[in-house]
Amino acid sequence: MIENISAITLATHDMARAVRFYRMLGFEVLYGADAAAFTSFRAGTSYLNLIAQPAERPTSTRFMRA
Repeated sequence: MIENISAITLATHDMARAVRFYRMLGFEVLYGADAAAFTSFRAGTSYLNLIAQPAERPTSTRFMRA
């Protein structure tokens, strides 16, 4: 059973827009910024990370079925 998660990393095609969005929600930037390839936010005792992806690379996530 999963008891906690320390970090979640999401891919984005528009880092500046994503950083603005999460800042507006109240997340504190710990590392990176609008033009960075990687940005990390504090989320309580965990972290929310963003990683920049080129526009031609899909950002959808594929899940495995158990």
